[in-house]
Amino acid sequence: MEEILMSCNFEYYKIFYYVARYKKFTLAAKLLLTSQPSITRSIQNLESELGCKLFNRSVKGVSLTQEGTYLYSAISSSCETLINSEKQMADKLLKKKETVTIGSTETAIHCYLLKHLQNIQECFPHIRLKIVNAGTLLLLDKLKKGQIDLALITSPFEKKQFFKFMNLHELNDFLIAGNHYNVKTTMNLKDVQNESLIGLTEDTVTFQFYNDFFASFGLSFNPDISLATTDLLLPMIKNNLGIGFVPKEMAQEAIDHHEVKKIDLVESIPKRFICVAQNADKTTDQTIEELLSILIQK
Repeated sequence: MEEILMSCNFEYYKIFYYVARYKKFTLAAKLLLTSQPSITRSIQNLESELGCKLFNRSVKGVSLTQEGTYLYSAISSSCETLINSEKQMADKLLKKKETVTIGSTETAIHCYLLKHLQNIQECFPHIRLKIVNAGTLLLLDKLKKGQIDLALITSPFEKKQFFKFMNLHELNDFLIAGNHYNVKTTMNLKDVQNESLIGLTEDTVTFQFYNDFFASFGLSFNPDISLATTDLLLPMIKNNLGIGFVPKEMAQEAIDHHEVKKIDLVESIPKRFICVAQNADKTTDQTIEELLSILIQK
């Protein structure tokens, strides 16, 4: 008998357990979110596989046969354990966030986030992922207000105590020029200052980074063309309108295809990073922690 029990579909035993416990096919169907004919077929299949009758049927409901009583005694404890485990797992999944909102700067999107998005979607198919694109300072404000769950931002920035930060990726910029732009192959910052310079607007962290970099050598950083977004830098440079600093990840393909040329800079550009920021004052959701583990993979 034990060998026969082991060979049967667990779902049949689960249905048998509900019918035996509540003594009604209709109530068992309601609790299991299925139809009464489906319950009846499953019991019939189980009886056929076991080779015995499990229920006596009457207008008042059902009662267990001798074999049914034996079976209920044999499996009820195991069924209850498994059913409770299913409920606990369902409760755990319900507590996970169904929507995760990631704020990201444009540079962080191009240089880091895009290559991780497919992996995130494959690992978390039940999660609706929202992406908010904005500058570093605005994203930190949104994070503080609880409007986003994580912020992928570009340093430098003020590390305030109500945030916790983690470096994800070292950001390296290339100084590049269009193929038909007449410029030396090696330059120092003073040379760069005297060229037609393409950069981002003054309200960006990147502008402040290069403004400080130039100032450390007693020079000023005054782009002739000021752009709002990083993705506009490369098209402007390709069209020989000036030279500019572009993240390696965004410039490398154009360099490899000889669409632009790389200029060697005498001075070393200080290190900066793409970082992930979290709100330190809030308990991190399990889903956020799991998603973060994907983001920190190189």
